[in-house]
Amino acid sequence: MQHKFTRWFPIIILLAIALVACGPQEPAKIPVTGISLDRVNVSLTEGDNTILVPAITPADATDKSVTWSSSNEAVAIVTDGVVNALKAGVAVISAKTNDGGITASCTVSVDVALAALTGEVSHISCRNAAISGKVCLPKSTSADLTFGVLYSIDSGVLISNSTKIEAKSVDSDFNYSIGTGVLEPETTYYYRSYIIQNNVATYGETKSFKTLAVSSMIQTLVPTDVDAGVATLNAMLNVTDCKYENLEYGFKIVPKNGSEMLVKCGNLSESVFSTVIETVPLTEYSTTAWVSLDDRTYMGDNLGFSSTAIQANVVLNNANDITELKATIAGQVKVISNGTFSRSAKLYYGEKSTFSGLKSSGQVLNLSLAEDGSFTQQLTNLTPGTKYYYAVEAMVGDYIITSTVKAFSAQAIQATVTLNDAQDVTSIKATITGKLTVKTRESFTQSAILFYGETNYLADLKTTGTAVPLIIDSESTITQQLTNLKPGTNYYCVLQAQVGEVVFTSSIKPFTTLPGIILNDAVDITEFRATITGKLALKSSSWARLYYSETDNSIEALKSAGSWTSLYREYDGTSFRTSLVNLSPGQTYYYFVQERDGEDYLDSELKRFSTIDIMAEVTTNTASNVGYTTATLNGSLSVNSFVDKNITMNKRLWFIYSDTDSTIANLISSGARQLASLSGDSFSFDITGLKDNETYYYAACAEINGRIFYGTVCSLTTKLLPAGTIDMGVSVFWHQCNLGASRPEEYGDYYAWGETETKQLYDWTTYSLCTGTENTLTKYTSAFVDAADGKTILERIDDAAAQKMGGNWRIPTLLEWQELRDSCTAVVTQVNGVEGCLVTSKKTAQSIFFPFAGYWEVDQLLNLGQQGRYWSSDVHFWNIDYGRYCSFDLSHPYFSTGFSQRRCNGLSIRPVCDY
Repeated sequence: MQHKFTRWFPIIILLAIALVACGPQEPAKIPVTGISLDRVNVSLTEGDNTILVPAITPADATDKSVTWSSSNEAVAIVTDGVVNALKAGVAVISAKTNDGGITASCTVSVDVALAALTGEVSHISCRNAAISGKVCLPKSTSADLTFGVLYSIDSGVLISNSTKIEAKSVDSDFNYSIGTGVLEPETTYYYRSYIIQNNVATYGETKSFKTLAVSSMIQTLVPTDVDAGVATLNAMLNVTDCKYENLEYGFKIVPKNGSEMLVKCGNLSESVFSTVIETVPLTEYSTTAWVSLDDRTYMGDNLGFSSTAIQANVVLNNANDITELKATIAGQVKVISNGTFSRSAKLYYGEKSTFSGLKSSGQVLNLSLAEDGSFTQQLTNLTPGTKYYYAVEAMVGDYIITSTVKAFSAQAIQATVTLNDAQDVTSIKATITGKLTVKTRESFTQSAILFYGETNYLADLKTTGTAVPLIIDSESTITQQLTNLKPGTNYYCVLQAQVGEVVFTSSIKPFTTLPGIILNDAVDITEFRATITGKLALKSSSWARLYYSETDNSIEALKSAGSWTSLYREYDGTSFRTSLVNLSPGQTYYYFVQERDGEDYLDSELKRFSTIDIMAEVTTNTASNVGYTTATLNGSLSVNSFVDKNITMNKRLWFIYSDTDSTIANLISSGARQLASLSGDSFSFDITGLKDNETYYYAACAEINGRIFYGTVCSLTTKLLPAGTIDMGVSVFWHQCNLGASRPEEYGDYYAWGETETKQLYDWTTYSLCTGTENTLTKYTSAFVDAADGKTILERIDDAAAQKMGGNWRIPTLLEWQELRDSCTAVVTQVNGVEGCLVTSKKTAQSIFFPFAGYWEVDQLLNLGQQGRYWSSDVHFWNIDYGRYCSFDLSHPYFSTGFSQRRCNGLSIRPVCDY
């Protein structure tokens, strides 16, 4: 049986559906078709806000809700249409409908808010610091605005009670950093940034910093290398972050029971400086390091130390370079202590083996000590083969020290004599050669004798033969020519030499002369001629010639290339005499005679002679008139008279010089050369174009009839140009800056004519060279007033350049201004933004810049940037209350000279320096 509910369930469902279909209906949805904002561009300042209002189309849209967003939330954010400006920049604010996703936007431009931001402190020292800051400036900021930093030792940092430093330089983001003035060490300072706009101050956050202790800059360190005579004082100095114009530093030293000493140093390296002082042995000292910055002095801690006693000894070396007669003794008086002490030493030597024996009976020599105490002493006149003892006694200060006793033995003498076979044997001559070999290191008294004759027994040769004393040359060789021999004769010779006390004898050597020509030594020799004589060997010879040359030194060379002249027999049929003329002075000539008899030739021996040299001497004298770029080279020439009086002397004189070559050979090859003229015995030449502070080497030279003579090399050193000097190629050097300026474009200071100090008021009431008016001048009154002093040019005492700069600096004269004008070109230009006139030398191409510094009249600075007026040292020749000056301005680029200005006015000064 079916359940009742189951049977009626379909009917119930159908009835429900019918009831729903017949119930109330929901309204239709209206969609969003558009959106807009009340503004499309908005300008705000950081921290401001505004409300953007959206408008939905259609106005009766069902869903009017929107979603807000910012394209740059770092610049601006939005919440329900409220826009908050965070920082400078641009952001796009968008409103997007939730129905349909339609978007509207507004561009928001955010400008910075006026603000002074206090930065950090850097470069903190015990007396300086650098304070940073930043300003935020809206685009609408007034031009009447200044900013910077304030600092004070009080925490309440306001403009009225603090040091104010205005920022003069900022980067592109208006960040700046400012250095403080001089601060107190180890002190807390409070600081903050500020902005003043339209006389209203805005402050940044107050911060603080503390300066470092003096010990961060200057510390007295422990002395080192302390000894009996010296000590090294040390100190730490770190001025890395300290600002100053002038810096001095050093030590204060106080010896016990002595006077205080103040030492300045100049060797600061890697934050440390030191100095070495002389000390007295066993004395106590105290030392304090100090530093002075711009005349403000800071002291380090005081430290003490004591010097030591003297320590020394004598080092005596073994004798060396021992010969038969000499020995070299070396050693050192070694002072282990540092310092300067008196030192002396004596060397005792002799044949006694004890020190007392050497002092009592030996020989004594005072030793010459080198700077390091070393000594070298040569003993002479020793006895060969003898044993010697030696010792040294020295005194260092009051301390006596003695070396050990040492010994050496002098060497014995050894030598041999060798006699060679006779050479160059002719009918009447022969050349005997030999060698004395001394097998010792010393040069003894040496002598040698050649014995020769017609017997071959040594005893007979020594008693009946001819004895010829010989000359032993530097090579220990012996050469002796035997003359007047008999032609065709047998001769025997032996060589005997004595070295010291020992006699040495060679073996006996024979030789036989040949018949031949007798050729004599040249006679009547002068600078330009010589006479040759002799005898021919053959009366029947068909001809005879004399060959000669100054370059060919052999018979064969003379035959082929030498000059020759025919010989004519004299009355005896064999004798001849001929003169050689037109010879060169100081030359060696070789000559021989040749005879011809049919096909046979007979040569004489080869001989030589030397013509007399030209006797001249060139002296390089001390240079004079040495300046910065010029000097006068001086020399003298001394020439002895010629034997041939009819010979003309052709002279040419010059100097050679260089700044690199110091030897005569290098000067000859690469030095500069300048001809000079002889006046009496002297000659000179003025050289120019030198470098300042440079050493030059030079020598005087002369040529006489083709012969060149050189003087010794001397040197000169040019003067050092003062700093800032410019060589414009005129009679004085010009400075590159105005007086009181450190760069060419700076205006410098202003001075009344004849005054040496600047001032605030430039009129007659403040003028020092009068008593209140232009009619009561007290100096430089020329010759046109009753109280004339005749002075027309400033004296150095009244010259501001001379008094401020010293040396040879001074104010230029009017003539020197005119000389500069006539020697240069001028053009108006700017240097680092400063108007002025650039003057360029036509000679040196160097330039100097004259800024348009204007001039002071009473209490006003006139024509600044338009004109420059520069004093000369000349007073006006009749208007004595006026001084002469040089003018530069925009309308006269080629500067003018000779203008006059009241002496009491303040004008610029451009210093000059004499050569």
